[in-house]
Amino acid sequence: MEAFHLTAGAIESYLNGNPPNQTFVQVINIKKIPNSSATSTSLDKYRLQISDSIHYQPCLLVSSLTEKVINGEIDRYCIIKIEEMIPTNIQGRRILLIKGLTVCRMGDSISQVIGNPTSLELKKVESNPFVSKSIQSHPNHPSELSTYSDSCNTMNKLLPEVSSVPNMSMEDPNHTRISPISILNPYTNNWSVCARVTTKLPMRKWSNSKGEGQVFSFELADSSSIIKVTAFNEFATEYDGKIFLNKIYYLCKADMRPANKKFCGNSNHEFELYINSSTEVEECLSNTMNIPPISYNFRSIDELRLLPKDSQVDFIGICVEVCELVEILLKSKGTQMQKREIILADKSRQKINCTLWGVDATNFSTSGTPIILIRSARVSFLFVHHCVFK
Repeated sequence: MEAFHLTAGAIESYLNGNPPNQTFVQVINIKKIPNSSATSTSLDKYRLQISDSIHYQPCLLVSSLTEKVINGEIDRYCIIKIEEMIPTNIQGRRILLIKGLTVCRMGDSISQVIGNPTSLELKKVESNPFVSKSIQSHPNHPSELSTYSDSCNTMNKLLPEVSSVPNMSMEDPNHTRISPISILNPYTNNWSVCARVTTKLPMRKWSNSKGEGQVFSFELADSSSIIKVTAFNEFATEYDGKIFLNKIYYLCKADMRPANKKFCGNSNHEFELYINSSTEVEECLSNTMNIPPISYNFRSIDELRLLPKDSQVDFIGICVEVCELVEILLKSKGTQMQKREIILADKSRQKINCTLWGVDATNFSTSGTPIILIRSARVSFLFVHHCVFK
């Protein structure tokens, strides 16, 4: 077997918050975590045992990487390059969460453990003179790596599920623990966020081969990140009248799924939230968490010409012309939709065509020349002198 050099000591460096510039580790064991959720949409979770040739350590994979395990790209003894890995707190125990990786060599070309790694967890325990003697004499102590597979159940007991107390959690007078949006992932149990509604889309109807109903969505932002929240059918009806733009809310017990990047608006979060019957939403009446105000990244018409199709933009300008309200048939859905075109101008003295749909089109005032602020508009296509965005 051709020698492959792992990044010795990398695991301990990550846990200490000082990751190397490049990290190559070996996967020495893979275990699927039983899913406690009974829903068919529940995401599979996987626990890896990685080695840097000096130490081995349990770690978790984010759900977007589980496909690599399912299709066999990540297998036992394979070599991976860590692109992104963060330490997090699990009931007082530090564990690594892998958010990005590249497989460098498949395990079947190696078929053995590189080096003679030992457990970093056990090393820390053995350094305690009050417990080292009892551990060293314990029959299940994996002193030889070949016995590790037989003691996998013991290691699993040492590694509980991700708790509701991540290492970045903050205290709040009304809610004991608040998790920053940026660290939310399917392994974060019993989480609660406190965030501001920065975008709220109007209620709309949906229909497909499975039926029809209503849906609305909004975006929540705190000082760490933005995440999209969606409610369907009866939950859409219930929460549409409870959620208001620019107000701050506590939210917990929502479903979490991989984000559809095409429809995520301002959110670049890896996941999005879905309201269910257990979801709890409560308005935060005092901004004790110092949630920042809504921020905008305005683009001029000149800048819009340089952006690719489907870019999300914020825009402010003067409405110089309003077209008549029309009703069109959406062939893809077989439903009628209201549509209105307006012409906007900004300080660059350029004009741009803006398309409004649904409630926005119906309720738009046709009098005067108001100043219009549009958030999360989507650039649809460009002409020589103007562009259309929705």
